[in-house]
Amino acid sequence: MSSNDNISKPFESVPKLAGKENFVVWKQRLTLALLLTRSKSFIDPITEAPADSSLDTWTDRDNQVAAAILSTTSESILSAHIDHLNDSTAELLLEIDASPRQSS
Repeated sequence: MSSNDNISKPFESVPKLAGKENFVVWKQRLTLALLLTRSKSFIDPITEAPADSSLDTWTDRDNQVAAAILSTTSESILSAHIDHLNDSTAELLLEIDASPRQSS
């Protein structure tokens, strides 16, 4: 099992964000998934990337978190924001979308 599988599992229970109609449930489940994966700091604007040798590991994890979050959005919302992704995050998102997803 890859580290990407480890982080993506809790996000499987997050419903796809479709818009205002399911935002509250989406946000609650997304917050729980972030807490379960110890990833909430990656979306905290005051958290800074490390400046030492652990930067590569931190960057990989940051990309995994971004891909996991984006995998919980509908195609219409994702397509409106796809230009904000870097190449490695986009590749991770494709991997997550290709994996089986439980219905919620």
